[in-house]
Amino acid sequence: MDWREKLFGKVLVRCDSGTQNGQFDNVATLEALSDCVEEGEGTVCGIYFSFANISDSSDDFGVRLEEIYNRVHPRLKVVQVVLWAHVGTPEGPVEREAGFRKSLTGKPWFAVPFHDVDIKRRLTQKYSIAVGVPTLVIRGRHVRDALLDDPLGERFPWPAPPLQEVLRGVELQGEGEARRYEDLPADALRVFYFAAHWCPPCRAFAPSLCTALSAVRKRAPSTRARSSSSSPVTGASNLTTAQCNQYQARAHCQCRGARARRVRRCPPRSASPAYQR
Repeated sequence: MDWREKLFGKVLVRCDSGTQNGQFDNVATLEALSDCVEEGEGTVCGIYFSFANISDSSDDFGVRLEEIYNRVHPRLKVVQVVLWAHVGTPEGPVEREAGFRKSLTGKPWFAVPFHDVDIKRRLTQKYSIAVGVPTLVIRGRHVRDALLDDPLGERFPWPAPPLQEVLRGVELQGEGEARRYEDLPADALRVFYFAAHWCPPCRAFAPSLCTALSAVRKRAPSTRARSSSSSPVTGASNLTTAQCNQYQARAHCQCRGARARRVRRCPPRSASPAYQR
């Protein structure tokens, strides 16, 4: 299946075709987004998540997006996903559909049809959309802040900054004295491990990672692992030998206790968190 139909289904709404009775024309997704490319140079597709029950006066983001859209079009195609900010409100399906039509009327782009609830839910979950926060996603990245900081669209399509720039000035804690990221040896192999110390699968995975790192360091002594934890007391640090020993001892105790009681077992390897080289 084509990536455009996989994201939005086979049909989109053409927003600028709205009539006085609130009817819109439908257009095939492949036709509407025919010149969009998933990667590389070319027209990019932005997914605009809006909320029908947020007043126009408070949705400044939508106004800014339309201004930039008019500046950079046709390099940008937008598909709007109209959501509802507060599910528990008393408004029923009729009021929600009316809000949907009002949100789209006069817009210069396309939208996911009102009744395609499953597609909206899937897109909302896929991109972790916060309730009540209008957002633009381009090629899997939230670019709301980048758009607001660039009102003329001069840096469109707002690519992700290089990793070296993101981590410049970050102080890394580990064995020995602390050092900044940019002070690491240029030829060092960097492994980035994202985990939470309170997460059982992370604790189960850490000993395996430490074992693998020990083997790698024998062949490449300059290898360094950087762990980033969601625990507020740990921050980003080196994955030190002491930490590895602690993880391995903890895992050994957990496994031994599980075998003795035949009740608790270590989480399976399939539950291990992903990591990025």
